[in-house]
Amino acid sequence: MRFENNNKEVIKKITNRSLKSNKTRNTFAILAIILTTFMISSVFSIGISFAKNYRTMNLRIQGTTATIALPNPTNSQINNLKSTDMFNSIGKEIRVGKVSLDSLKKNRTKIIIKYIDKENYEKQIIPCISDIKGSYPKKENEVMMSKKTLELLGQSSAKIGDKIKVRYKINSKVVDKEFTLSGYYTDYAIIEDTGYILVSEKFVKVNNLSLEKNGTVYMDVKSKERNNAQDILSKEIKLNKNQKISYAYDRTDDLSDTVLSTTLIVVIIALFIILNGYLLIYNVLYIAVNKDINFYGLLKTIGTSPKQIKKIVKGQALRLSLIGIPIGLILGLVVSFKIVPITMSTLFAGYQASAMPSDVSFNPIIFILSALFSLFTVMMSCKKPAKIAGNISPTEALRYSGSTPKKSKKNRKTTKGGKLYKMAWYNIFREKKRAFVVFLSLFMGIITFLSVNTFLSSVSVDNYIDRHVKNDFEIENMDMKENKINDNLVNKIKNINGIENINIVKESSLQVDMNNEVILPALKTIYQRFGVSDKELNTYLENVKKDPSLLSASVVGIDDNLIERFNDELKEKIDVESFKKGELAFLVL
Repeated sequence: MRFENNNKEVIKKITNRSLKSNKTRNTFAILAIILTTFMISSVFSIGISFAKNYRTMNLRIQGTTATIALPNPTNSQINNLKSTDMFNSIGKEIRVGKVSLDSLKKNRTKIIIKYIDKENYEKQIIPCISDIKGSYPKKENEVMMSKKTLELLGQSSAKIGDKIKVRYKINSKVVDKEFTLSGYYTDYAIIEDTGYILVSEKFVKVNNLSLEKNGTVYMDVKSKERNNAQDILSKEIKLNKNQKISYAYDRTDDLSDTVLSTTLIVVIIALFIILNGYLLIYNVLYIAVNKDINFYGLLKTIGTSPKQIKKIVKGQALRLSLIGIPIGLILGLVVSFKIVPITMSTLFAGYQASAMPSDVSFNPIIFILSALFSLFTVMMSCKKPAKIAGNISPTEALRYSGSTPKKSKKNRKTTKGGKLYKMAWYNIFREKKRAFVVFLSLFMGIITFLSVNTFLSSVSVDNYIDRHVKNDFEIENMDMKENKINDNLVNKIKNINGIENINIVKESSLQVDMNNEVILPALKTIYQRFGVSDKELNTYLENVKKDPSLLSASVVGIDDNLIERFNDELKEKIDVESFKKGELAFLVL
């Protein structure tokens, strides 16, 4: 009968003393664990933060979650819309008028006054704005303004409760009125020269404005209904003579592809990191076991079982994990909060940069999973070294060299074998499996570095500008007035210090005759792209027959330098000389 001794305390003592005697090994092992945990937590935190912030940016630029609009709706039409049960929200908006100021006309800006109901404000607008202070107006003389509006009115420092005088046009009349500011917010719509003033429902009633005469109903379609929305609405909603349902482009449609690609990249990089961490920790523990193999052989001579030796090796790895994993998580958390804002600001420019939030998605699940991944990596890494230490016999431990040749090799009879690089080469490949693991570690480390670097470079603003933006500044004749941009102005710009190149683009309008082979197919493609029905296309074609001037196209002329730059980027080169002579033209459909 076998009686087992309770050697748990002894095993624990040996494990602790072994750790204390291998400080160098412990340092490298802890650094490997910290690096693995830090990289896993950082990659997932930054990846998830990017996906969420990118979605918010798209919504802010879009200005509303709604993508379908019906102007001047009747009560029966609104009831029919609600009965379809295909919308997340149905919001109402009433056009009140716009601010009438000479300064706005001079600066080519405008301020629109409107009323939106509770569902529109809370479900369609709030997700697309930020920095909301105060509340939506309730009293007849209260208003809520965007910060852009306050800036255009010269009231940037206004506070809630302040009185603001506004001259506006309503019902074909110009009115001066003093409003009380009930709230303000920051909007990010792509139209940067437009401000908004939101008025109360009481204001609308006092001025006899109605949804049917002055309003629009906006709809946010459920994701599963987006493909069928147009067909369903065309059947369920009977439109009046001057009504037309508009289908706007939903920027959030881009999100699915972006999230999918981002998730895929994050998962691939995370797998690389896990494999790198496994190889790195495995190498450290493998070398440590080889170094201490005689020690484990001596333990065998005094009756230590293979199972107990494996416990010693795994116990050391577990204790090192308890030090390395928390440090790695803390570093990952700190770096995520520092890097995410910087990354978000460098990936986008212009209005996109202002609309892109820099929020960090602090999700405890991310860090819990990172800790579990790291612990799993450590325990898997020490499995093979623990097996080697547990299975080796005392006799083998005395002559263990790290290699296990299957058969003896012939003596090398050569005068070159004594050279240093030859000796190094033989030593590296003395154990082929270990050499393979080392080279695999280096290879995976390089691949991970290149993958992260490539991903960050591909979405950087500098890379986008170098690829798609060919100029730093543009001067455009907005009113198409003569002599606004002439040779004198061009020469002055050329003489400015720092100007390297100037490209001149000229544009005019061209009367086009209907052509069933080219023009008609192009029109059909354009109408389909923007979701316009064939009925409306046929109406347009009938109008063109009556008035041919309605069918026109823009003619754009570019200089020689610009066409050469354009040709350099084309896969199929064009005859530049023929283009310069006017024998070749491009047609954009």
